[in-house]
Amino acid sequence: MSLVVSSICNAFVQCLDEGKIACSIVLDLAKTFDTVDHTILLSKLERYGVRGLPLQLMKSYLTNRYQ
Repeated sequence: MSLVVSSICNAFVQCLDEGKIACSIVLDLAKTFDTVDHTILLSKLERYGVRGLPLQLMKSYLTNRYQ
């Protein structure tokens, strides 16, 4: 189990133990980038100030992916 999932589960258990209500919203972004032209997306990210490692990670993620 990933650290994020483990942390979320722990937070839920703690809330429930304290008698509080626990709720979450989960988004599946698996196909999100398939509906956007990758070149345009990367260009806009750079224009909005995303540069360096974060931009390189996005470029790497989008490499060899198809619409």
